[in-house]
Amino acid sequence: MPALGQGYRYIDDFDYSSPTAVAEQFTDHMANADFLSAYYLLSPEAKDAFYVAVSSGKTGTVFPGLEQFQYPALIGTQGAPRDVLDDLSMDWARLFDDMLAGATQDGQMPFSFDDGAVEVVMETPDGAEAAIDGATDGLRLGLKQTEWGEWRVESIAWSDGTLNRLWSISPEAGAGPAADLPTPRTVLDEYDFTAPDAVAETFVTAMREGDWYRAYLTLSPHPKGMILSGRQPLTMLLPGLDTADLPGTGLFRPDVKRADSLAFDTMRDTGLVFDRIMQAGDRQGVLPFDFTEAALDGVSDNVATVSTTTGALTLQMIETGHGEWRVDQVRWDGSNETAKPWGAGSLTDALTN
Repeated sequence: MPALGQGYRYIDDFDYSSPTAVAEQFTDHMANADFLSAYYLLSPEAKDAFYVAVSSGKTGTVFPGLEQFQYPALIGTQGAPRDVLDDLSMDWARLFDDMLAGATQDGQMPFSFDDGAVEVVMETPDGAEAAIDGATDGLRLGLKQTEWGEWRVESIAWSDGTLNRLWSISPEAGAGPAADLPTPRTVLDEYDFTAPDAVAETFVTAMREGDWYRAYLTLSPHPKGMILSGRQPLTMLLPGLDTADLPGTGLFRPDVKRADSLAFDTMRDTGLVFDRIMQAGDRQGVLPFDFTEAALDGVSDNVATVSTTTGALTLQMIETGHGEWRVDQVRWDGSNETAKPWGAGSLTDALTN
C-alpha cells in the first residue's frame, strides 16, 4: 500500500497493525453503530461475502426473518429517490452501513456488540480469534492478515456458530430487539448537507487537507458514478496520470485476469478508490488545481466561487432527490464543461494520451 498523506484524513483512522488493534476498533465501531467504519475493518473476502449475499437477494442468510430480495433500510424502501439508491449502490461501505442500521432499528440483527469489549485474542492456524465479552453469548471474531500485511476481521460467530466468512445464520435464527441509533453515528453525521454554502465549505476544507475521501462524500451521485466510468477516462480527471502507478486501487493491472483480494477490497468502493487515485495524482504532480491555500469566497445562485493558488474555481451545487445539497461539478477557465466531477481537456485528448 502507498504511504498516506499527512494531517487528518478519515481513511487513515484505522490501525491494521495487529489482530488486537483491529478487534478492538471493530468492536467499538459496532457497539456505537458506526457500521461505515466497521466495514473498513473487514477482510476483502468478508466484504465479498456480503456483496454476494446482497446482490443475489439472499439477505435472509445475513439478517433473520428476511425473505429473498427483501432489504432493510433505505435500499429496501419502496419509492426511494433514484439518486438515493445510486448514492448507496456505488459504495458498498455505505450500503453495509445502511443495511445494518436498518436491521438494528427493525430488530433484525442476529447479534449485538452492545457493551462489548475484547476479552482475549488468540493465535489460530489461519490467523487469530478474538473473544468478545458483551450482550451476545459466545461472540467472537475470526481475523486474518491480507496479502499486503493488514489484519482484518474475516468472520463473526456466536454461541456454537461456525466462523464462516462475514457471518451466517440458520433459517430459524433469532434476532435482537429493535434499537434506536445514536447520533452522531458515522462520519456522514458530521456533515451539514442542508445548505449549498455549508457543503461547499466542507468540500473546500477536505480538498485543502488532502482528505479526498471526505471530499468525495460531498459529491452528488452522478459525478461519483463518472469517476470509474468507462465513458470518461481517468486522464480527464487527472491529465498526465501514470495509470501504471496507482498502488492500492486495484486498477490497471493487465496481469490480473480475475478478481482477487485487492479487487474485493476496493473495486466496490468508489470513495476509497477515488482517495487513492487522488493520492497518486498528488504524488505524481498531475492534479489540475492546487487547494493548498484554497478559500470559499461565496455562493450565489447555487454556484460557489473558490480562490486557489492556481486560479479561481467554481463549484456547481445541486439539490438531490432527498433534499441534500451536494457538489455536482468543479469548473475553472478552460475546463471541460461536461466532465464530472471535473475534467481537463477533451475526451479525444484523454483517449489518445
